[in-house]
Amino acid sequence: MYRIPSGTLSPAARSFPQRAPRWMALLILGASVGCGAPSGLEEDTATGTQSPSLAAVPLTVTLQTWSGHYLVADKGGGADLMATSTQTKEWETFTLTDVNGGSLVSGDVVTLQSISGQWGSALNGGGSTVRFTAAAAQAWEQFSIVKLSGTGPIVHGDTIALKTTVTGQFLSAANAGGGTVSASGAAAKEWETLKLGLTGSGGSAGPTSNILFVGNSFTHGNEEPVYSYNKTAITDANNGGQGGVPAVFKKLLTQAGLSHQVTIEAVSGETLSGHYATKQAIIGRAWDTVVLQEQSTRPLPSARGGSPADFFTGTDNLRRLVLTANPAAKLFLYETWASPASVTAQGYTGGTPGLQAMQTDLRNAYFKAFQEQGFTGVARAGDGFLRAIEQGLADPDPSNGISAGTFNLWSASDSRHASKYGSYLSAAVLFAKLTGTDPRGLSVGTGSAAAGLGISTTDASNLNRIAYEITAQPDPVGAPTLQPVLGAVFTGAVTAGVPAVLTGAASLSSLTTREGTFTGLAGATAQGITGTNLPNSRGTTPANANAAATGLAVNDGANNLGAGNFQFTTAFTARTRFFIVDSGLASGTLGDATTVTLIDASNKQVGTFSLSLLASDFTASAAGNTSNALASIHYLTGVASVTGTPAGTVQSKLGAVSFSLADLGVSNLDSIGTATGLRLVSDTLDPNAVGLYTVP
Repeated sequence: MYRIPSGTLSPAARSFPQRAPRWMALLILGASVGCGAPSGLEEDTATGTQSPSLAAVPLTVTLQTWSGHYLVADKGGGADLMATSTQTKEWETFTLTDVNGGSLVSGDVVTLQSISGQWGSALNGGGSTVRFTAAAAQAWEQFSIVKLSGTGPIVHGDTIALKTTVTGQFLSAANAGGGTVSASGAAAKEWETLKLGLTGSGGSAGPTSNILFVGNSFTHGNEEPVYSYNKTAITDANNGGQGGVPAVFKKLLTQAGLSHQVTIEAVSGETLSGHYATKQAIIGRAWDTVVLQEQSTRPLPSARGGSPADFFTGTDNLRRLVLTANPAAKLFLYETWASPASVTAQGYTGGTPGLQAMQTDLRNAYFKAFQEQGFTGVARAGDGFLRAIEQGLADPDPSNGISAGTFNLWSASDSRHASKYGSYLSAAVLFAKLTGTDPRGLSVGTGSAAAGLGISTTDASNLNRIAYEITAQPDPVGAPTLQPVLGAVFTGAVTAGVPAVLTGAASLSSLTTREGTFTGLAGATAQGITGTNLPNSRGTTPANANAAATGLAVNDGANNLGAGNFQFTTAFTARTRFFIVDSGLASGTLGDATTVTLIDASNKQVGTFSLSLLASDFTASAAGNTSNALASIHYLTGVASVTGTPAGTVQSKLGAVSFSLADLGVSNLDSIGTATGLRLVSDTLDPNAVGLYTVP
């Protein structure tokens, strides 16, 4: 189970066991949401239904007391129900099952299930504590929901009360919140009043709404069977006869018993700014929900061929346009994917590391727009692609054939657009994000969207699971801190002067960034170092386990690093800042394009977190003793290509970069509990020292 506060799915903040609840096969009632032939162009250039009468309808909900505290199943289940939380995470999120089915209305009998899968039980049927300990929902676990605010169906934000069906007593939060909860209230007053939060795009189990998808061929699909799939079930605002991802999404809605109107407005190769310039008459209508998809490389850093400023302008212009027509509209960003063709074209490292680096840049851009411009959420389709690759379900390099037991997420024609597998995954992610419904409960057999696209039940089930997992992940939060190092102090065998002369082991004692000057630097030890031209290294050949120890010394690091694991002996916190000190000849370029990922103690990657560094990231913003360098030095010990002959006759320069867990895409420390180090992958990086410090 996952939660979606304020209309947006948000990931786990506490670890919890994955389970397959017995209601998984049931359809989930979603929240109220608003809303040519294949061109052959690269995007960068240019009916079975189910009965609406359900035996039970599970909803993901939060319950807030009159004082503002949230009900919480202590320990996630197995203990008492409390009213002590001031924020909603997994323990504060419940599965409310409407036993009567249909719309949730006053008088319906409901049950509450915690993240552990245990049901809330009123001891003795009422009059005492409420505990989440029951293995099945029977009489003590059933409550009558009473609407306290008006009439009609119960929707997001309504005030309600819960009354036991055995004794008729109400759930009551002592002092209206902040302490215990019991089933002892004789009437629904302040202590018994709860505000219902229904997760989903509109937080409502109410009527049909209108959803508009705006994008290009990454939305309408570039080839069959996706392009015209289910096209008669949606409206093409441009009269092009397109189906695409929105039509697959529509079929998933139908499978779940949801009846929202879906419209597509997609033009091959178009940008969001282009849509704003030419399609205001369509996009500016009063939609309930709008999904925006940008041209696939536009959000990338300018050094990677992107145009991030134009991306942010486009998203903001369309957001304002939509909200002018309907201030209550929900707006989602549809995050696109890295691809083998784009990785090559935009200058990333090849293979999976390049896909990870490009996806990190896309993720950062989409979430920056989400956080700074006020979007409802981000549908992380691109992250879903990456997760499928990292789990071994999808082939990361289709150019040499598709490995047995895997599928190709990209079109065989260009390795850029989505294949039917990629399009289905995108639709499933959008379905999970916009409706708050667990896609793992969707049918994948005869009559399903998967079957209609020719996707096997096994592959479709895996894609639905990936969509659930990626949507349940924490949204990246907080401002990235990626920045050059502006100053450094070295101690030890350093002769003062310009440039400084290293006659032996020198220690790096402090670093200065725009956040301040920091001491107490903790170094890393290196494991599995490889290089592109070893044995040319400043140390043993190859660099040994101490090659990146604390400090800056002639025996630190490796020249022209190919890959290396850097392990720390201290825990990571939200205030952790990592740093890499790089060196290069004064006549050469400082820094190198480098992919940074998190690793565990066995040097295995943790999660999908990654950061793509550019050579320019290592350049200090204030001039050093050498142009574009933090400092200039002479090495008196080491290999001749670095020291010169005689030693000390060749001048080198230093640069450094600092970054945080947020730059790697981490927002929840629980999600990286096993992380102990960093892995660096580059071509010519010379990491003299890799370490971390803590910002107060």
